[in-house]
Amino acid sequence: MTDLNLPETDFDCIIVGTGITESILSGALSRIEKKVLHLDIQETYGSQFSTFNLNEFHTFLKYDGLPINPEQDEEEENPMNDNTNNVNEQEPTNINETPKAFYQSNFELIKEEDYYKNPQNNLFRKFLIDLTGQRFLFCRGPMVDLFIQSGVGRYLEFRCLDALLIYDTKEKNKFQLVPSTKGEIFKTKFISLKEKNRLVKFITFCMEYKENEEKLNLFNEFKDELFDLFLEKTQMLGSTLEEMKHLKDVIIHAICLLDNSNNIKTKDVMERLSYYLNSLGRYGNSAFLYPIYGISELSQAFCRLSAVYGGVYVLRRGIHQIKVVNNQEENNEGNQNVKISVGSGSQELTCDHLIINNDTVPNNNIDLSNNKNLDKIIRSIVICEQPIFNANDYKKVEENTNVGATILAVIPPNQYEYQPCAIYISQLDHLSCVAPRGKYLITFQMRIPHNVVGDMIDYEEQVIKMLEDCIQQYIPKEYSVINKQEEEEETNKKNIIYKCIYKQYIRDNRSHPFYKENEEIKERIHVCSDAMSDFMQVDQMLLKEAKTIFDKIVGNEDKSTEEKVPFLPKIPDPMKSENEEEELFDETTKLLGIDKKLQTTTLDDNNEMIENVEEMEESNIVNQEENNNETTSDENVKENVEKEVIVDSETKNSSTVEEINNNEEKQE
Repeated sequence: MTDLNLPETDFDCIIVGTGITESILSGALSRIEKKVLHLDIQETYGSQFSTFNLNEFHTFLKYDGLPINPEQDEEEENPMNDNTNNVNEQEPTNINETPKAFYQSNFELIKEEDYYKNPQNNLFRKFLIDLTGQRFLFCRGPMVDLFIQSGVGRYLEFRCLDALLIYDTKEKNKFQLVPSTKGEIFKTKFISLKEKNRLVKFITFCMEYKENEEKLNLFNEFKDELFDLFLEKTQMLGSTLEEMKHLKDVIIHAICLLDNSNNIKTKDVMERLSYYLNSLGRYGNSAFLYPIYGISELSQAFCRLSAVYGGVYVLRRGIHQIKVVNNQEENNEGNQNVKISVGSGSQELTCDHLIINNDTVPNNNIDLSNNKNLDKIIRSIVICEQPIFNANDYKKVEENTNVGATILAVIPPNQYEYQPCAIYISQLDHLSCVAPRGKYLITFQMRIPHNVVGDMIDYEEQVIKMLEDCIQQYIPKEYSVINKQEEEEETNKKNIIYKCIYKQYIRDNRSHPFYKENEEIKERIHVCSDAMSDFMQVDQMLLKEAKTIFDKIVGNEDKSTEEKVPFLPKIPDPMKSENEEEELFDETTKLLGIDKKLQTTTLDDNNEMIENVEEMEESNIVNQEENNNETTSDENVKENVEKEVIVDSETKNSSTVEEINNNEEKQE
């Protein structure tokens, strides 16, 4: 795609990367008729939020995310085929021409076991792996509302989370269902009776504090304080730290899906709890949704919306230069003279605003491993034959079926030695369309904060060992199968098909030296955040970030609410349009060359004619009724007159006959 020369070189906005934030902005800017050019150095949508098949996932991690030559033979691309074991040992060919495009991956492969060499695993293309782990959405959250409002939801399908589990600290190596209703709270056995009453009291407060003045004042007093201080002062979950620890783990790590309870503000916890409680019962018993086919479907949906409204897309193409162009000779309007020039392929493109992510920042050849100020996520992917969790053990998913289903489990912090954050275990099966029937995709992940006490390298080794222990504990290497012909014979089969461990660095948007060197254009270059460990990042962070960047680009910051440019406004429904002229002026009339002004004037004339006809019909009906009354009276008069005429005529006739007889007599 680098050889492609675009017919236009000047755009309102150039976006590099197809992450979720970038894709939302692309759709929003295209909706308000901005000229948008959307580039991505990869050949798939999603950037850090990509969903790869097993082949693409293996290649991405092995070659640090560098794009490979797409024209390779399909057999050479397949590292899972037993006959092509040495093909991918060669270095990939970078498809970008010199000068080289800006790109740096923040992923690093730690360990990968070669289970893919087994010839039975020819279904590798049917496995879909989220590069940054799974992301969930609240059923009644801001993102789902945006899908409905903007019409993007028509491109997406979702599945409810079947069960949310938490590690039982009393009974080791067991997980318990997180209760989501009052009935489940009182049925569960891993919460004591006192804790049940406290939990119900706290949930009632969360549901009523916005409407109750006393509770609202209490919330406002502590909303910017730490959540621990709020619990300590109110004592809703207990009077001591030991009493409230169990329920606090359930609320923070399971319900709110926050991996660490340190430095969490009260308003953040209450916001998530409100979304959680409002989401229950909308699409099922769960409060969370997962997009079928993986998280990259969100990026593709917004990119499709942008393309419908004129956005231009070029994949396998990045940028290799950013500079400022001043057009004072052409236009003297202050800041409007400044343009950003971007080198892409063999062309030089200009734009008013540039949106990039941390992968495509200029001069980004930084050694991330030596940066002590970055958080890291250690993540392990396991594909196996048998599930860890069976949904029917916790709640009924389908009658008379034994399925693994979509399940998220939480191990709170400090359950293992050197465990600063919670460990999350997600299990997906064929119902989420990310694995073939009978196979299961398991993800383990844990974040290492940069400010954790101790050496980062030692903590990294401890976390890797911790995840390996979890895999060994919950996923057996073999499982037994009963022979159907001889029911008593059991054979052992290999359970784990594929396993790898890799890490991800979380970079800061504005910590790069590039921004300090380019102060004059910092308001025109917008950087999107990295993917983080937060499962609710899409709802809680990325959407807010997209709205903030959108307001800066269109100038909404200094406008009143009525004057602001709408962010992804509701698409008019042609079946329920209030204005008939918008319904009639469609693509067909455009092709026929009908002018909209003429069409609307014709519609106005037609409407006036219809109104006149209706008025005439009403007046005719009234006149007709009056005429009917008049005709009835006229008919009566007419009958009387006719009678008189008949009598007169009879008398006249009789007199005439007598005269004739007299005349005849006289003549005789």
